[in-house]
Amino acid sequence: AKEEERKKNKVKRKKDPTDALIRIGTPLPKNGTCSHYKHSKRWMRFPCCGKAFPCDVCHDKQNLDGHEMKMATRMICGFCSREQHFSQKPCVACGKSMTGDNRSKFWEGGEGCRNKSKMSNKD
Repeated sequence: AKEEERKKNKVKRKKDPTDALIRIGTPLPKNGTCSHYKHSKRWMRFPCCGKAFPCDVCHDKQNLDGHEMKMATRMICGFCSREQHFSQKPCVACGKSMTGDNRSKFWEGGEGCRNKSKMSNKD
């Protein structure tokens, strides 16, 4: 009897339509990128609505009920669709970087990209 009462009182949450696109082991559409952030290969799950979007701008554009956005606390890898805690680290499942490789070849803390063995002594 108590179990039936609990089921009746349980509030049903609308299913997120983007969850149909998220299948663990398969990449997200466009590897998680959007028109606003082309190098971010992840989607973020926003706690304000429980839905996943590629970025905060996409969230605001599709925010039909006008709720206030809260910063994302979870992210979904664009390569393997694994949901994990929000961080700047590579994916815990596939190990790929979701924020793009921002390292420049021309200046790496003084090392640079010059091959010293091929350089002339006159330089």
